[in-house]
Amino acid sequence: RGFDSAQAVFEEMRLSGVVYVVMRNFEGIPGSLTSSAHADLDLLVDDYFHAKRALDARSAAQPWIEDVHRTGESLERGGCRILNTILVAGAEVKVDLRSVGDGYINAEWARAILAGRRERVSDGCRFF
Repeated sequence: RGFDSAQAVFEEMRLSGVVYVVMRNFEGIPGSLTSSAHADLDLLVDDYFHAKRALDARSAAQPWIEDVHRTGESLERGGCRILNTILVAGAEVKVDLRSVGDGYINAEWARAILAGRRERVSDGCRFF
């Protein structure tokens, strides 16, 4: 499954009950979910697997990582990689799904960010 627009991505998360915030590089939304300086969309979500299901996200292949501790593997395969891909307007978009407790930022701080999130509206596209 894919989405026809950025707005459809955020609407699906809202309808699915995913609590999220766009962490950075949101200035181009809705025209682009990424920027020239940052090639993926960084989301902080309350539940990694819930967000992944809602977005029909696929773990991004990372054949260049060789790691005996499996940290280069996807979260589903026992590693810690959270890079996924989704389809938006027929194009593959990379999405980092950071979640509360994943160690990227302090869990209490992550919960506070999600609890205090504020909706943004850009060209009719609503997102947090």
